[in-house]
Amino acid sequence: MKDLTQGNIYKNFFLFSIPIVLSTILSSAFSIINTSIAGLFLGAEGLATTSVTSSYIIIMSYLITGQSYGLSVYAANLFGAKDYDRLKRVFYSNAFLVFCALVCFTGISICFSTPILRFLNVDEHIFDDAARYFVFHCIAFTISGVNTMFMTCCHSMGETKFPLIVSFLLALLSVLGNLLTVAVLDLGVIGLGISSIFANFVVFCLYWFRLRGYFRQLGVGTKIPKPSWREVKPLFAYSLPNIFQQCSMGAAAFLIAPLRNGLGYLIVAAYSISSNIHSYITQLYYSASKTASNYIAQCVGAKKYHKIKKPYLPHFYKATFSSSSSSSPYVSSQNSSADSLSTRLPIPKSSNMYRSTFAFIFPFFLCTYSAVFSIRSCAASSRTLTSLLLRLAVP
Repeated sequence: MKDLTQGNIYKNFFLFSIPIVLSTILSSAFSIINTSIAGLFLGAEGLATTSVTSSYIIIMSYLITGQSYGLSVYAANLFGAKDYDRLKRVFYSNAFLVFCALVCFTGISICFSTPILRFLNVDEHIFDDAARYFVFHCIAFTISGVNTMFMTCCHSMGETKFPLIVSFLLALLSVLGNLLTVAVLDLGVIGLGISSIFANFVVFCLYWFRLRGYFRQLGVGTKIPKPSWREVKPLFAYSLPNIFQQCSMGAAAFLIAPLRNGLGYLIVAAYSISSNIHSYITQLYYSASKTASNYIAQCVGAKKYHKIKKPYLPHFYKATFSSSSSSSPYVSSQNSSADSLSTRLPIPKSSNMYRSTFAFIFPFFLCTYSAVFSIRSCAASSRTLTSLLLRLAVP
């Protein structure tokens, strides 16, 4: 654990952000490897099966991401204020809330899997395999969503080395599990789902015991407090704007998915590969914004307002270094949570007017951005591009 407001800010930024960036690179690299495994052993049908329902899962994924953004800022604020007991209560209450929401989401998704796949216009050639994989994917996502909250809590307390180790282990277990279940046991797409569930469960156990150790070090004990809505309610002031922004983008991708899937499973397979590359770039920006948002939240919690202006120079260089893209919604979402803390500070009315205008305009920008990217990816997946991408992933 690390108080980012103490010591040399540039050193703190470097030591805090490097593990996050490395974790992002590792996760993206292993994701591409997993895609290659699916293409190598299952062919284009396997690639399409694993990605044809991603536009549905991604809506809940964005919701969890938005909630984690809010938790990151709120928890970092409590950590900076040294209100460790409340930090513990907020963490467990939020984890319980997210787990219940994900269980309900998974249950409903499994019960209505056939109508969902029909709406997504899944190719009949891969429909049965897609339905089976969809069930395992939803279960794995339930565990993964809770793990995201665990990782976010670690980041809010200035800890990034352990999440890096866990991310590497998760990626390694996923790759080895996929090789075992697909290449050795020949379980097909079901094997991909089983290995994902196992890897995420191992990570869940590691985070669980590690966080209990952190709370013991902070002097608040390891007893699990009773979940309370009163503890979670203030969190939504930070998370709801991000949830709205993220889900706006996810909804656009979900509505366009039937058009993309209707082009055939070969197009879906090619889109899966290009989507992984796009995700890699945006996740780099997300990691670049994580440091500044946690630092600002800790400064506000510790009432060290004079230090808030310090992170912008290193944050600018880090964001510029991370990727050559011009902008990313992930950064804006994360920074908007940190900006919501500024309501405690004396700021001019023009700033409040800007944020109010931004809150209405930005979700529409996200929706348009997602729609353009989806249409562009579908259009780019012409016969030539599809042949090229599949040749790279499927020998």
